[in-house]
Amino acid sequence: MTYTNIASPYTTAHNPDAVNHFNLESWNRFKADNPGMSKQQFKVAIQQLNAAGVLDSSKGSTNQALQEQVLHGTPGIASPDNPMGKYQGPQGNFGLNSYNDAKAAGHTPQEIFAGVPKGGMFMPAGAKAQYMEDIAPPLPEMPQIPDIQFPETQFPGTQAGTRNVSNYNALGIRSPRPEGWDLNTGGTTAAFGRKKKPKNTAGALLINPLT
Repeated sequence: MTYTNIASPYTTAHNPDAVNHFNLESWNRFKADNPGMSKQQFKVAIQQLNAAGVLDSSKGSTNQALQEQVLHGTPGIASPDNPMGKYQGPQGNFGLNSYNDAKAAGHTPQEIFAGVPKGGMFMPAGAKAQYMEDIAPPLPEMPQIPDIQFPETQFPGTQAGTRNVSNYNALGIRSPRPEGWDLNTGGTTAAFGRKKKPKNTAGALLINPLT
């Protein structure tokens, strides 16, 4: 597919008598249609068309009036005053492809961002988003949380044979019961805190005089 860019519609192709591809009228029409575009963008676009070899070599590139009134002194594709000019996109600005090309050539995000406006360009949303991502500080690594082993907690009076010395039950709630009620003694006298009455077995041994 033949390469075209923002300057392509403004050649003198409509004029069979023109001896140059671009003249002062080309610039005037370009500026009328693209009031936000700069001389740098127009000049770089013409240079890109020349570099792509799509212009008829039998004609000159620009006429004298255009050179003197517009192009002379305007930083072009190889000017240090337009460091990002060589990456200008077909639409005259600095899109994501331009940004990636500049990075691949060794330019830092900061150099790119500072150089783009020197060519009269701006960075559309895609390039701007990539730039913001590139300059964002890396997220800090989260420290590793150690595996903490907690000891098992036991309340007083919850083990066999352990006296509830403070009158607390197994849930740690104070109990009104008398001290020692919960000793795990298997139902002995000590467990209930009282003695059993002995049975009177003397009467059972007496012989009934009637028998």
